[in-house]
Amino acid sequence: MGNTKNMQNARAFHASISRFERKYLLTSEQYSILKEEIGERMQPDLYPTSTISSLYFDTPSETLLTYALSGATFKEKLRIRTYTDLSPDAEVFVELKRKSNGTSYKRREMMTYAQAQALITDNTPPSLESENKNIISEIQYFLQKYENLAPKLYIDYDRESFVINEEKYDIRLTVDTNIRCRDYDAELSENIIDRNLHIMEVKSPITVPLWFARTLSNHGIYETSVSKYKTAYAVSKEKEISRLKAKYTTERAFNV
Repeated sequence: MGNTKNMQNARAFHASISRFERKYLLTSEQYSILKEEIGERMQPDLYPTSTISSLYFDTPSETLLTYALSGATFKEKLRIRTYTDLSPDAEVFVELKRKSNGTSYKRREMMTYAQAQALITDNTPPSLESENKNIISEIQYFLQKYENLAPKLYIDYDRESFVINEEKYDIRLTVDTNIRCRDYDAELSENIIDRNLHIMEVKSPITVPLWFARTLSNHGIYETSVSKYKTAYAVSKEKEISRLKAKYTTERAFNV
């Protein structure tokens, strides 16, 4: 119930977002030290803890992932994101996320999971009361640009969220842990990074304060290009290769 209310409250609040995003890989020890040192400057976000589930889409030839892996300055992706279980009536966000020269742009619209599936599979727009109908149009254009999009990867993780509001800075800080993934048609998820590691994202419309940058540097916390989606894809490919090797070995054994 609480997660549903969170989704409803977030509809207008996060319909369109533009900001700089910086990522860091922390150990549990570094995270504990960081919270202890700057805890007085951080306040819990509107939704301080959550479990986030994202379903990513791609073309049969993995066009979107190829762009992401190429190091191109412009990248974009489409996903369904929810803070509840994926059932036909579950409220989800359909999100377009683009990144250009270090700045992230996110456009999203809330609907049921059944409506999201109809939109992405058949390009059938939902009947919504939302004033953000231009976002639906952008999603439809994306679907025409990249044909035959299908579910590719399912990623979920636990998140803690904080805000730092002081002077001219408006910073949102999130820390993700227990990051899991599975192929869309698989039943079981598995962790894609060590459970002792956390991905911290610092999101702000401008740069971060000097004291914050110094604190990170003092504790050996440096910006990295870690990506949950690309890491999950690598894990998925390793599993696929292992399955093919096992199949090949079994077939050879029976053909000897």
